[in-house]
Amino acid sequence: YKRVLFVFDRIKDGHYPNASTLAKEYEVSTKTIQRDIDFLRNNFDVPIAYDEGKFGYYLTEPTFELPALKLGEGELFAMALAEQVLEQYQNTPVYERLTRIFHKLEKHLPEKASLEANWLWGRFSMVPLPSPAINQEVWQLVFEALHNQRRLRFDYTAPPHQNPVMKVLHPYHIVVHRAQWYIIGEDEGRKAVRIFSLSRISRPKILKETFSLPEDFRLEDYIDPDMGIFMGGETFEASIHFSAKIAPI
Repeated sequence: YKRVLFVFDRIKDGHYPNASTLAKEYEVSTKTIQRDIDFLRNNFDVPIAYDEGKFGYYLTEPTFELPALKLGEGELFAMALAEQVLEQYQNTPVYERLTRIFHKLEKHLPEKASLEANWLWGRFSMVPLPSPAINQEVWQLVFEALHNQRRLRFDYTAPPHQNPVMKVLHPYHIVVHRAQWYIIGEDEGRKAVRIFSLSRISRPKILKETFSLPEDFRLEDYIDPDMGIFMGGETFEASIHFSAKIAPI
């Protein structure tokens, strides 16, 4: 449905896109776009026509809108709540993209549904955890290297040091913990698995060489549901005793 909305919005913009330009922009085949156009015509009666002179599609009724999405009360509440939860990702490049998606969905909600959800804005607040800003290029190249299993070179500034140190990493896994984004992987210099914060990475570059994820890599060796992210060797059990006065807190 997201792709169908994309096709509809591009045609409605009035720039006369054709199947080839839409397919290239969305990175799908022209046949897929043609099926989407047929779907819009046959299922929603969208007045789409093709202009032979401008080599592109347009709406014969420029003010035509797709039927509103039908959401139940629980679904509408969950959507409104999720938009507030997005605030915790404000300092990440994904925040802007997710916000755009929500705005596109809202465009297809009936006006009554939007008004019914407005009560939540004045009665619910979420205080996001402090989150350091992540550079757009760092974000993009880290995820690209992770996806393609490519070696990643970058400068890393770890406290209390002020001067960055060059690292070459085999990225294994990305973890989000308490609004902080981390990449776990093998540090070639140390020949060991290490954890790096994306907010402290600068000047990233994807290298040509690829790597294989070790069969013995276990994510649970580096994260814990209770303690979060950690590095270390042997683990120990510890007991903490609280006074009767403090224990209820």
